[in-house]
Amino acid sequence: MGYVRLGTFGGKVGVVVGDSAGGMIGFCLAARHPGPLGHIAIIVTSHAMTEAAKAANLESARLRSAGRKTDAGAVMVTFLYPEIRAPWVTRLLASVAARVSFPAAYDPSDVLVGAEAVNAFDGRKILPTNCTLKLYKGKDHLGTMSDKRLPRDVLEFVRHPRPLRP
Repeated sequence: MGYVRLGTFGGKVGVVVGDSAGGMIGFCLAARHPGPLGHIAIIVTSHAMTEAAKAANLESARLRSAGRKTDAGAVMVTFLYPEIRAPWVTRLLASVAARVSFPAAYDPSDVLVGAEAVNAFDGRKILPTNCTLKLYKGKDHLGTMSDKRLPRDVLEFVRHPRPLRP
């Protein structure tokens, strides 16, 4: 989820899409600053992370903050794909994940602060009482992100929103 200056769009943004940890930010935006938002679609996000996801997230952040991006990627690959048994496959995927997911320039302390913030997040108190939930049966986190139905479903949601009821 990127940052947008609202002044650029006349003080209103038509659609915000928040994914994964960015979706947690999206929950906060929707709950605390709904005025500037036309629609907000939160994808592959939960109200909170599982304890296993928190542990993997924090360990990956520690490794990234120490400059060990491939090792950090390996933690996430192992968490997301526990069925991979060959260490060389994990290492190969970790190398790709590190290049794709972890920016070249970052402040190492920001990585740990971000991981701790995501781990501490619990959105149950700020989530609306009525929303649209769409599940892709048999899809995991990354499978949902790459599902060809996702863009169409987000656009359908924007075109035909359902009014929220308290």
